[in-house]
Amino acid sequence: MAKLLAHLVVDTCVLQKANAKLSPASPPKEGRLFKIRVNLLKRLSAGEAKALYSKRLLAEYGRQIQEPRNEFVAAFLVLLTTGAAELNWQALSGAERENLRRCRYPPEDQHLLRTGKGKRSTIVTEEGRLLKVDNCTHRFFGVHISEPSTVVFPSAREH
Repeated sequence: MAKLLAHLVVDTCVLQKANAKLSPASPPKEGRLFKIRVNLLKRLSAGEAKALYSKRLLAEYGRQIQEPRNEFVAAFLVLLTTGAAELNWQALSGAERENLRRCRYPPEDQHLLRTGKGKRSTIVTEEGRLLKVDNCTHRFFGVHISEPSTVVFPSAREH
């Protein structure tokens, strides 16, 4: 049987914060948020999870990350254009829009939910407003919202 893959939508804020120059003289320290973000991107590039993206999210990445400053951000962006990531964009019905309002989901981040919807995915973000609506969003849409440090990758034993 094929290994189950987690489906992750990476919020632009995580990618921006991972986009710092790396120095061979001072590699990122374990436990630091920067290292956690970089490890997330490394694991996505290694195929431990499937990145989900949409045309809107890809355009947002392009506006915010005009030049990758390290190999991990560069590899993630390449992943999106080589077929290793999955293009996903789901429409929202009127009832689903009402559920978004009920959950107090930030309207400016609906593109993240629409990218992850229908895939039992996780939106990876560091925005407090999004993190607060995880339970409600999961109940109505099957999409979790998580910080980079709490993302769960499937174990090698899962099938």
